[in-house]
Amino acid sequence: MRQIVSNLLHNALKYSAAPQPVLLALSEEDDQVVLVVSDTGIGIPPEDMKQLFEPFHRATNVGTISGTGLGLSITQQAIALHSGSIHVQSEPGQGTQVRAALPILATKEPSDGTNHHH
Repeated sequence: MRQIVSNLLHNALKYSAAPQPVLLALSEEDDQVVLVVSDTGIGIPPEDMKQLFEPFHRATNVGTISGTGLGLSITQQAIALHSGSIHVQSEPGQGTQVRAALPILATKEPSDGTNHHH
């Protein structure tokens, strides 16, 4: 989870001009934890959306902003490993919103060491 949050925040900050805010929201919806990262950065051109999660692909409007094109690919793979989903909405020049949802895992009742049989 740390890698997912780190990658999404890093991208939002990298492609937004300071002092523009990057918003992070965390909520629980239908047995899922949902992380939404929103920025008002350069956005992603529509022609780049289909390749967004391909390794080494970078959007055509990144200019001189450095990067490897691996962040979103790694993030998508990490989310998939946890049976989650990721959705991206973006408008060039307006910003991007990334919504990542991961299932909340059921946990066992903690054992208190007592025997409840009579």
